[in-house]
Amino acid sequence: MSQLLWSPNRVDDHTDKKENVAHFHLTERQGPGTDAYTLRALELASTFFDNKSEIIVADIGAGTGASTIILAKNVANATITAVDLSCEFLQALEEKATKQNVQDRIKILKAPMEDLSFEKESLDAIWSEGAIYNIGFATGESSLSQRLLGLRVTKEINDHWNREYPDIDTASNKIRILEAEGFSPLGYFPLGVDAWMDSYYSPLKNQHIPEFLKKYSDSKEAKAIVEEQMDEIQLYEKYKAFLAMDFILLENSLSSDFFNNCLHLEIIL
Repeated sequence: MSQLLWSPNRVDDHTDKKENVAHFHLTERQGPGTDAYTLRALELASTFFDNKSEIIVADIGAGTGASTIILAKNVANATITAVDLSCEFLQALEEKATKQNVQDRIKILKAPMEDLSFEKESLDAIWSEGAIYNIGFATGESSLSQRLLGLRVTKEINDHWNREYPDIDTASNKIRILEAEGFSPLGYFPLGVDAWMDSYYSPLKNQHIPEFLKKYSDSKEAKAIVEEQMDEIQLYEKYKAFLAMDFILLENSLSSDFFNNCLHLEIIL
C-alpha cells in the first residue's frame, strides 16, 4: 500500500480555502498538460534515470497524481513521494495508484511545498508540473534544490574538457549568450549516450583506431593521437553523467528567420 504521511503541524493558514477549491478540481489534471508531455519530459531525462540503480523522487504539487502515476509506471527503479496540500487530491491519487498497481512504489505526503520535511541532499530528482509558481519560481527553486543530491565534477574531467574545449559551458549560459544577440530558443535537447557511444566512440575504438594504427604502425605521432583519443573515450565512459552535447533550435527575434541549430558541448557543474 502507498503510505499517507500526515503532517498536521505543516498546514498553512489557507488550508480550508485550498481544500474547498479542491472540490472543483478533482479532474485528471489540475492544470495544462497531457500524459504525452510528461512522457516526453521523461524521455529527455532518460540518461539520468537509466544511470542509477535506485531513484528517490519527490513529485511536488502532485494533485490527483497524473504525473505521479506515469513516473511510477515508467521509471522502474524509482520510489516516489507525492506531495500536495489537498486531502481530496491525495485520496484520489492513492485510489489511482491502487488501480494501476503501483501503490507500493508511491508514498503520499500532505504538506505545503514551502515547508517540506525532506532532508538536505536526500532526493535524486524533483518533479513538479505547473506547481512551483504557488510559492514563486525563484523561491521554490532555491528551496527545493537544497534537497537534491549534488553531482560532483572531479578535477580529472574538469581539467580535460577545459583544456581540450575551452569554450565549454552549461546550456543555460550558452542560451543566455544567444538571447543577448536577439535569438529566442524554440527547443533544446541533449544527445543520449547512444549518440556518443553507438554512433561515434565505439566505431572509433573498435574499427577506425585499429585501422589507423595498422596503417601508421611506425609513427610515434600516430600512437600519441590514439592514446589521447582513448583517454577521452575512457573519461566519457567514466563521467558520462556530467556531459552532454546539445541541440538548440533558435529563432531570430529581430528578423523572424530561423537560426541554424546550435550544437555545443555541455558540462554540468
